[in-house]
Amino acid sequence: MNFPEFPPFDTCDPAYNPPLTSAAAAPTAEGMSSKSHPGFAKVQQSIARREGVSPKAAGAILASASRNASPAAKRANPNLRKVASRGR
Repeated sequence: MNFPEFPPFDTCDPAYNPPLTSAAAAPTAEGMSSKSHPGFAKVQQSIARREGVSPKAAGAILASASRNASPAAKRANPNLRKVASRGR
Protein backbone atom coordinates (compact mmCIF):
# COMPACT_ATOMS: atom_id res chain seq x y z
CA MET A 1 0.00 0.00 0.00
CA ASN A 2 1.43 3.37 -1.03
CA PHE A 3 1.04 6.28 1.38
CA PRO A 4 1.47 9.88 0.21
CA GLU A 5 4.70 11.58 1.17
CA PHE A 6 4.30 14.16 3.93
CA PRO A 7 6.84 16.87 4.57
CA PRO A 8 8.99 16.25 7.62
CA PHE A 9 7.58 17.74 10.81
CA ASP A 10 9.74 20.64 11.91
CA THR A 11 9.06 21.82 15.45
CA CYS A 12 10.87 25.11 14.81
CA ASP A 13 8.63 26.03 11.90
CA PRO A 14 5.91 28.49 13.06
CA ALA A 15 3.52 27.10 10.46
CA TYR A 16 3.51 23.77 12.33
CA ASN A 17 3.94 25.19 15.81
CA PRO A 18 2.14 28.55 16.11
CA PRO A 19 2.57 30.56 19.33
CA LEU A 20 -0.01 29.86 22.01
CA THR A 21 -0.54 33.51 22.90
CA SER A 22 -0.76 36.53 20.70
CA ALA A 23 0.68 39.94 21.41
CA ALA A 24 -2.85 41.42 21.51
CA ALA A 25 -3.84 39.27 24.48
CA ALA A 26 -0.71 39.77 26.54
CA PRO A 27 -1.46 40.53 30.20
CA THR A 28 -1.10 44.12 31.32
CA ALA A 29 0.04 45.49 34.67
CA GLU A 30 -3.48 45.17 36.07
CA GLY A 31 -3.56 41.47 35.18
CA MET A 32 -6.30 41.89 32.58
CA SER A 33 -5.70 41.26 28.92
CA SER A 34 -5.41 44.30 26.70
CA LYS A 35 -8.29 43.04 24.56
CA SER A 36 -10.75 43.73 27.35
CA HIS A 37 -12.38 47.04 28.12
CA PRO A 38 -9.78 49.77 28.75
CA GLY A 39 -11.65 51.04 31.79
CA PHE A 40 -14.24 53.72 32.34
CA ALA A 41 -11.69 56.37 33.35
CA LYS A 42 -9.74 55.89 30.09
CA VAL A 43 -12.92 55.98 28.01
CA GLN A 44 -14.03 59.10 29.89
CA GLN A 45 -10.70 60.77 29.05
CA SER A 46 -11.00 59.84 25.39
CA ILE A 47 -14.57 61.21 25.23
CA ALA A 48 -13.44 64.47 26.86
CA ARG A 49 -10.56 64.80 24.40
CA ARG A 50 -12.62 63.82 21.33
CA GLU A 51 -15.71 65.93 22.11
CA GLY A 52 -13.83 68.86 23.64
CA VAL A 53 -15.84 68.80 26.89
CA SER A 54 -14.88 68.70 30.54
CA PRO A 55 -14.08 65.35 32.18
CA LYS A 56 -17.25 65.70 34.29
CA ALA A 57 -19.41 66.14 31.19
CA ALA A 58 -17.60 63.23 29.52
CA GLY A 59 -18.46 61.09 32.55
CA ALA A 60 -22.11 62.02 32.13
CA ILE A 61 -21.99 61.08 28.44
CA LEU A 62 -20.37 57.74 29.28
CA ALA A 63 -22.85 57.02 32.07
CA SER A 64 -25.77 57.76 29.76
CA ALA A 65 -24.36 55.49 27.07
CA SER A 66 -23.78 52.77 29.67
CA ARG A 67 -27.36 52.99 30.92
CA ASN A 68 -28.68 52.74 27.36
CA ALA A 69 -26.42 49.83 26.39
CA SER A 70 -28.01 46.83 24.73
CA PRO A 71 -28.50 43.54 26.60
CA ALA A 72 -25.85 41.97 24.35
CA ALA A 73 -23.35 44.66 25.36
CA LYS A 74 -24.19 44.08 29.02
CA ARG A 75 -23.56 40.36 28.58
CA ALA A 76 -20.19 41.12 26.99
CA ASN A 77 -19.26 43.65 29.71
CA PRO A 78 -21.15 42.97 32.97
CA ASN A 79 -19.71 46.14 34.54
CA LEU A 80 -22.26 48.10 32.49
CA ARG A 81 -24.92 46.80 34.91
CA LYS A 82 -23.19 48.60 37.77
CA VAL A 83 -23.94 52.06 36.39
CA ALA A 84 -26.77 53.33 38.59
CA SER A 85 -29.89 55.01 37.30
CA ARG A 86 -29.73 58.72 37.44
CA GLY A 87 -31.06 59.98 40.76
CA ARG A 88 -32.39 63.49 41.00
